[in-house]
Order: sequence, then C-alpha cells, then structure tokens
Amino acid sequence: SMALEAAAKIARGQPLRLVEFDNVRIHCAVPIPDDPRGVEIISKVVIVKSENNVIVAAFQCYASVAEKLKTCASGKLTLSLGEQDVMLLPPRSSISALSQSVEISAFYASLERLGLGYSGPFQGLKALTRQADGSTGIISGTDLSSSLLLHPAIIDSSLQVLLAAKNIEEVHTLHVPVSIEHIAI
Repeated sequence: SMALEAAAKIARGQPLRLVEFDNVRIHCAVPIPDDPRGVEIISKVVIVKSENNVIVAAFQCYASVAEKLKTCASGKLTLSLGEQDVMLLPPRSSISALSQSVEISAFYASLERLGLGYSGPFQGLKALTRQADGSTGIISGTDLSSSLLLHPAIIDSSLQVLLAAKNIEEVHTLHVPVSIEHIAI
C-alpha cells in the first residue's frame, strides 16, 4: 500500500496506466502496537530509469522493530503512465466446476485458532471457494473510507485467500508469503 502511494507521488498527478511490483521481499512483519502512538514506517523510493512514460524504481520500507530500524520490505516498482486500459491485466480465471465453497465465519474462526485475529475491515472476505489448484475469493472494500489508493485491508484480505488454498482445518502452523514475484495493479 505504501509503495502504491509512493507510485502516485512519483507520477506527479499524471494518470497511472499500470503499476507493477516485482521481486518483492517481505523481510519481517511490522509489529503494530495496541496503543494510539502506532508505529513509524519510513518508505524510500529511488528512481532507476525514466523514459517513454515508464518509470522504474527500487523501493524499501523500514520500521522500528525491537527498538531498531529494520528493512521490512523491498522490491522493484514499474509505473506506466497514461490512461487506464483494462486489457492490460490478465483475464480472470474461471472458477472450476469442482470448487468447494468455504464458509467465511468458519474460515476466520480457524485463523483465530492459529493466532490470526482479523476484525473490522481486515475481515474482508465475502465469498471464498477452494479448488484443487488454489482458491478464489471475493473481497469487499466498500466500507473502507480512506484516502489511500489501495487500503491495506484489501491487500491483507487478498493474502488471506492464499491461506484458503489449503484446508485450514488441516493447517497447524501459519504459512505467510515472504516474497512475491509479480503483481500488476
């Protein structure tokens, strides 16, 4: 979410046609304390190349973890400037006829037993199916009032869909991504 906000700043008011993230590494989780002070997060973006309405940059995100400033995420950001075109994104996958519907409240209860207590906008899945080769979810972002381009709850809910690829009742330890090869928004 922070890198996407940085992309908008780099674009300086020009429309973003496509934003791509490559080789994203999640080095460590950002601990968010349960107090009003929150946590300070620093984002750094360095433009590597800019030509023909394409800007390539490296980004890093830092946060205070155990009283030390640590890199929590890094990767490559590519901005294509211009009018949006829905044909730039790959088509949606069709849902297999062998899909199994997952009951949302039972899914979140299973995650709670593993120590992931989602609530409010971070409990954003409205529909979820599991098939042999993965899972598909529908995320509701309609009740998010934010000035952000992409609310962190939507990103988190997207990652929750990955957790549903396995039968959550059979999972006894958490599996969270530590890297993402490519995302296009």
